[in-house]
Amino acid sequence: MTVDCLSSINIDELKKYFKLTTNCPLCMGKENEQLFVVNQLCIIECMICHFRYMNPSLSEKGMSILYENSEILSKVNPALERYYEYADIRNSRTLKDYQMVLNFAQKHLKSNRKPKLFEVGYGTGGFLLEAIRSGWSIDGIETSKQNSDYLRKQYGLEVQCGTFDDFEPVVSDYQMVALWDVVEHTIDPHSFVRKAYRMLAPGGLLVLATPNISGLLNTVSESVYRSSGGVIKWLIKQLYVIEHVGYYTPNTLNRLILNEGFERKKIFFTETDLKRYKFSLTLHACLVVFFLIAKCLNRQNRMIYVAQKKSL
Repeated sequence: MTVDCLSSINIDELKKYFKLTTNCPLCMGKENEQLFVVNQLCIIECMICHFRYMNPSLSEKGMSILYENSEILSKVNPALERYYEYADIRNSRTLKDYQMVLNFAQKHLKSNRKPKLFEVGYGTGGFLLEAIRSGWSIDGIETSKQNSDYLRKQYGLEVQCGTFDDFEPVVSDYQMVALWDVVEHTIDPHSFVRKAYRMLAPGGLLVLATPNISGLLNTVSESVYRSSGGVIKWLIKQLYVIEHVGYYTPNTLNRLILNEGFERKKIFFTETDLKRYKFSLTLHACLVVFFLIAKCLNRQNRMIYVAQKKSL
């Protein structure tokens, strides 16, 4: 497949930022198979570690362009029309997840000084603001200049704008590094986790949230696709999207993080916060019911992985 097959997508500028990879991003293996083509994009599974990824996929520069603002995002995925306008998170699934992680961190961190947090891809700052309310000192980096300017003007936060790859951190300076919905957007997840490891003080926590493709939603969607002989693609089109590169299960995420020297502390399973997305009323109602069933079966479609850097 070449990037020319993206001609139906109304952002021509992104075509030149699609890159092919010859190795699995997780284990560097070369043995793989094509699972399906959805949204005119190829989904590949590594036969060695069973990691799934898109090939070709958007480069870091392409992702930066795509995530500059909601207007650009919605041209590729209409459901993301309000992605960055989700300012009021009170009583939301998102806020509950933030508080759950911060409460867990406070119980497990051993430090007499004010804890320091760094967030990669902070968006419009929801997690940073909640961390401040919980007594944290904060810092972070975000590719969107619009989001960085917003946080400086609206809240007076001195956060950084740029890419994580170009960021030169102070070694062992933080008690937490957080990547909320970031790792699925990079073709080189190891570099992100390695840098987070260097940034953390001994005993510090890495928090990494991403979709869980072993959840009930993916299982049912793919079963419908296969049983229909590939005719019914609508369900999997909602899950395998242009803006994602990697698709993780608890096992593949475990492999990524433990191979970089971390110890697993906890995996929280949760579900997509539907308030962040623009869905039809019918689809929204169906997803609410589906998420309730998935929760009862412990097959939710998101996971939050908390790992710890070993203490000296």
